[in-house]
Amino acid sequence: MFLKKVLQKRLNTKIFISDKPEFCGAIGAGLFAVDSDRLLERLECNALNISPKNLVILIGTNDIGIGVPTEYTLKNIQEILQRTQTLCPNTNIVLQAIYPVNSHLSVIARQMVGRRSNKKILAFNEELHKIAIESKVQWLDLTKVLSDEKGRLAKEYCYDGLHLNAQGFEIVSENIIPLLK
Repeated sequence: MFLKKVLQKRLNTKIFISDKPEFCGAIGAGLFAVDSDRLLERLECNALNISPKNLVILIGTNDIGIGVPTEYTLKNIQEILQRTQTLCPNTNIVLQAIYPVNSHLSVIARQMVGRRSNKKILAFNEELHKIAIESKVQWLDLTKVLSDEKGRLAKEYCYDGLHLNAQGFEIVSENIIPLLK
């Protein structure tokens, strides 16, 4: 919700975000616990049905968290990009690298981060970057911007080691806005 408010203010436009099929969103679904399978299932209803001018995609951390094989997730992401480019050829696509995590903040952070590790995320992001290049979509990697000196998600940008807080979303929005058309 914070990112929605920041983007609405900066873009001077209304942004509607929902996971209900009857209220399809235009920018960032922000849906709870979505993996690449669910995004692929709901892509057309939640985004492509309105031929968005821009589509920013951040997907994969939940797949890692539940142990989905990397190859499977990457295949889903390729399908998401291909489907978008076919159905909405004029849509500007920004594919984001998965953000780092930080399980060292608290017991809750350890639980939230779960199976995710920055080593897995970095390897995943390398493959994801290749897909962005092959698919000719914009690539946005905020790993260094959001990381502390040890390469973990900086505590000032998150509240549970996994999810960004208001300050984290401010950083993300500052980096996304210049890529939008």
